[in-house]
Amino acid sequence: MLLATSNHLGHDIRSEKYNVRGTKYRTKHFLEFCIFLFFIYEIEDNLIQNTR
Repeated sequence: MLLATSNHLGHDIRSEKYNVRGTKYRTKHFLEFCIFLFFIYEIEDNLIQNTR
């Protein structure tokens, strides 16, 4: 019983670590995506101004 409980706790801690790492990974990609969109927006804005 005790072994099963500690095993379960260990699994929970491991999956928590994985979730945190996954969240950081997703956040990093989300920020990169936002920067990418911002650059596209700026470039399009410059192109539109240049064609006027």
